[in-house]
Amino acid sequence: MKYVHAAVSMKPSTGVVRQMADEAEAAAALGLSWKVCLSQGSDLGQILAWWPAPLQYALLRVRFYVRLARLARQGHKIILRYSPGDPFLFIASFFLGPYVTVHHTREEAELAASRLPYARLQLLLERRLGRRVVDRAQAIICVTPEIARHESDRVRARPDRRVLIYPNGILYPKRLDEPADLRGERPEVIFAASYFFHWHGLEALLDSMADSDEDGLLHLVGTLPEALQLRAKTDPRVRIHGQLGLSTFNQLVAQCWVGLSSFALSGKGMTEACTLKVRDYLLAGLPVYAGHRDSALSEDFEYFRQGPALWSDIVEYSRAMRAVPRATIALAAQPSIDKKVLLARLHRSLS
Repeated sequence: MKYVHAAVSMKPSTGVVRQMADEAEAAAALGLSWKVCLSQGSDLGQILAWWPAPLQYALLRVRFYVRLARLARQGHKIILRYSPGDPFLFIASFFLGPYVTVHHTREEAELAASRLPYARLQLLLERRLGRRVVDRAQAIICVTPEIARHESDRVRARPDRRVLIYPNGILYPKRLDEPADLRGERPEVIFAASYFFHWHGLEALLDSMADSDEDGLLHLVGTLPEALQLRAKTDPRVRIHGQLGLSTFNQLVAQCWVGLSSFALSGKGMTEACTLKVRDYLLAGLPVYAGHRDSALSEDFEYFRQGPALWSDIVEYSRAMRAVPRATIALAAQPSIDKKVLLARLHRSLS
């Protein structure tokens, strides 16, 4: 069977781009008949970039789904990264053959909590059309069991439809060298996000720091809302870095003792996740502290701790992990987060 894992977005996040690129490289390394296709707004060219945004959105999706329909007629199985609230997907679903959908979040809950433009319209379309797209899928792939339960609940029960788990992963090198370790005597903690939404829980962490005299440094990497940025600047223990290139980010990670992930996923109706930044931390040999559980890691994995956004607890955990070699953490996490391992498992399940 020939597979095509496809995604479309006007401006895909760096995380989506990396996941698709890593998957393509993993498929090549495993020798699988597995194509990866990511269509984005930049594919439209400079002339069409002057078109109104709604027309660009429509053209990008029409071209994308026509291409997938052709691949389906050529015998490819379409595995589609799900686009919530997309009316073009509903139309295309009748021409893709027995397709599979891939889900990275609880779509309706995320749209309901979103403050972005068109979120209300997308939510309406998702409830009216999106559920029917998922209902017609031959199989459903989800990054966490929690999302899998949600997707199963919103479609009709069907004994022939399989629900599979495919966590986010990261591509391990063929030979894992000792990760860089530039830690000093003062605890340093990193919290990275492309944009700090309310579900990251940064506000609660800053509240905790204000009530604590525990020493240490908190490095914030990514874009902050203006109100949070002004507030973070009032604490001398906080460093705001904005967006960083990969080499600068890796150097900062090498200085840190612990990496942080989201503390308020309940805002999206979620209690577990498998975020890319956690995989970045672990590959770099950095233990992780988060307000959610990571569904791809076992409950007894000692280098991931779930806890509240309390600065004192985070610093205490960083000190407890200080003596653990970086390579020990990276190797311990590999069976759970290596993209090649995860893709090979998914391919066997689909086949």
